[in-house]
Amino acid sequence: MARRSGILRTLVQAQREAEQQRLAQQRLQVQLQTQVARAAAQARKAYEQALRADQKERARLYTESRIAQVNWQIEQLDQYVAQ
Repeated sequence: MARRSGILRTLVQAQREAEQQRLAQQRLQVQLQTQVARAAAQARKAYEQALRADQKERARLYTESRIAQVNWQIEQLDQYVAQ
């Protein structure tokens, strides 16, 4: 009988260890999913910031080109008036 209780105790212990291992694996998986979600959110935020910076730079360059165009037109008019 002692042998049976020893075997049962061993089986119960093995089940406990397997459950602990399964729970540890599950916690690790949740942590990894959280890290992936956090990384994706950071990447999306960085992309949106870069997009806004690009739009701002394009607007600045457009304004500069328009100023240069107007200055050139003024120069052309000044030359025309001078003639």
